[in-house]
Amino acid sequence: FREEPLPATSPLWTTDNIVIFPHVGGLHPRRDELVAELWVDNLRRFASGQPLREVVDRRRGY
Repeated sequence: FREEPLPATSPLWTTDNIVIFPHVGGLHPRRDELVAELWVDNLRRFASGQPLREVVDRRRGY
């Protein structure tokens, strides 16, 4: 889509021949390990005053 998340007013939501799915296709086999690595990396970044990775921006919707 040109704009994400897809606005609630988009006609795509009500088009009969379109099915909209989120970007999540399934769990990664190493998900827990990767999440733990990200958490540890962000803890180190936080402790040293560096910007965090993968920060959610609620104003943008993700």
